[in-house]
Amino acid sequence: MKKKTSLLLLLAFIFTFALPFAAIASSPGKALYLENTQIQQEKQMQLNCDRPLSGEIDLHINGDTFKTLGFQNIKANLKYDMDLKNDKAFFVVDGSVDGNTPQEINLAFYIIGDKMIIPTESLSSIAKISPQMEMPAENIKYVYTKLEGFSFAELQTAIDQSSQQEAAMELVNTIFEAIPDKCFTSQGNTAEMNIDKESLVLIAKNFQDEKFIAKLAEQIAALDPATMDKNEIMEGLKTGNTDSDVSFLKVLQNLNIRKCKTQIGPEKGFADWDFGYSDENMIMNCKLNSKSNIQSAKISSSVNMELSFKSPADEKNVAAKLTADSLTSKDKSTLNGNLTVTGNMDGMPLDVAADFNIDQQFKNKVNFTVPVLTADNSMDMDELEPGAVNSPEPEPTAKAITVNVNDQYHIPFVNTPFIESDRILVPVRELGDSLGYEVNWNPPTTVTMTTADKNIIMNISKKQYMLNGQGKEMDSAPVIKDGVTYVPIRFITEALGYEVSYNPETMAVSLNNQSVEK
Repeated sequence: MKKKTSLLLLLAFIFTFALPFAAIASSPGKALYLENTQIQQEKQMQLNCDRPLSGEIDLHINGDTFKTLGFQNIKANLKYDMDLKNDKAFFVVDGSVDGNTPQEINLAFYIIGDKMIIPTESLSSIAKISPQMEMPAENIKYVYTKLEGFSFAELQTAIDQSSQQEAAMELVNTIFEAIPDKCFTSQGNTAEMNIDKESLVLIAKNFQDEKFIAKLAEQIAALDPATMDKNEIMEGLKTGNTDSDVSFLKVLQNLNIRKCKTQIGPEKGFADWDFGYSDENMIMNCKLNSKSNIQSAKISSSVNMELSFKSPADEKNVAAKLTADSLTSKDKSTLNGNLTVTGNMDGMPLDVAADFNIDQQFKNKVNFTVPVLTADNSMDMDELEPGAVNSPEPEPTAKAITVNVNDQYHIPFVNTPFIESDRILVPVRELGDSLGYEVNWNPPTTVTMTTADKNIIMNISKKQYMLNGQGKEMDSAPVIKDGVTYVPIRFITEALGYEVSYNPETMAVSLNNQSVEK
């Protein structure tokens, strides 16, 4: 496991060297290289297009790999309108599948907040794919399902990183401090960076320095203080340094850099990489050639990549080729490309070719009618499962943990609460839904509970949490068990304003907050 982590860190550092950020330099070549990347970044920020947006995606997949599933040719067209800031979108999918049973697929659906809403007339397309699915009653117009941890508003935040630019600059400054000055040269207004194996060894040695790692971890954590912990990041960065058998330097011995050149000017740049890695467990080779042209009104780029992977021990092998061309301006963007994958994985042959064509328009606003869900016109997708509609609510079994709210109702847990280290842990989504809180899962480790006046942010395996922006600590951390997130009920419900009591003889938890109704 540590060996894989070291290799991933190594590849991450290599790819980081091509990122267009500014940094402080100590040689003329490095200074010009980073000055040019700063100019390009400023032009990219100017083209940071307004949202919402609409677009269209054409996709064509052809491959012998799918023959065992009864089809081999897939065509799809997806049209969409998205309002990222207001958490809503509308999608229309038209497609066809060739094979043993040719199918036409016509599907419309909405995403509103954390719910995906499907008009019932679209369910016939889903039923073609899953004939066992029950259809809803005739008077039901929509079915809906919750999307775990989904939020367009968070996607918008991830796209618009302007608030984090200063922190990102500091981080890349530190990373570039580790790159030897001799890797940089300049000619006219163009700068070039060449990374060789000797240079990577010097970089790796920097990553064995405690002060350097601490500084880097602090700057990484600053990118997202709510979810990133400096100490955990430090441990991750040290992974490749603490064990002599799997150290970063040990991994470098198996790395073959044939070429790792990146050139950049005020408006143009290219990357030309060719490297490989081999040991007793795997053989990997990668070639990457990319070109970019960044002007004041548009950005154009092209990418060609070849990646191959072989595992002699289990006879796995995969070869992938990707070509893509993109163009972005203030009001639109296009991306066209082709991907082929061949090889063998777990005894299954791979032979897939995909063509994709993406067109997007950036608009000031979007206009589409959003469905309003009521008890009369909609139902939860889970109720379509066989036997789910009329299934009685299960009664608590003997000695099972029960949770009573305001002496009015018991929370009907589907996933069983349990006791660990004298703390009662309950499934957070079921708890939040029963108390009227919106619960979202934000990968990889964050879960939130939100109402109009309260917001709790928790992270798996961390005792620290945020309540309305203020840092607090519980004495038992959230955990994941069998794919379900559990939280300590006392600390969370007390943070929500409930008085909590527990009867160990009956294993009954009582929550009381008379200002909160079911």
